[in-house]
Amino acid sequence: MAKRYSNLYLKTSGMPMYTKIKEGYEDVGHDRVMFGTDAPFHHPSVEIQRSRASSLREAQLEYLFYNNIVKLLEI
Repeated sequence: MAKRYSNLYLKTSGMPMYTKIKEGYEDVGHDRVMFGTDAPFHHPSVEIQRSRASSLREAQLEYLFYNNIVKLLEI
């Protein structure tokens, strides 16, 4: 659905297959995938490590962890 509608965003939380994080990043766009903690079900460190294991480069992770939510919320 996110490929089809530009106003839908993806989040990383609760995604057991870390490879899907990179797939979503590449398929939907770097500016529409955001980090999520899935709290209280997982500790944030688990979700951070899952995102880091996705093979995204550091610059891409900066969008995932920070830039995209700043842009969405117009901070």
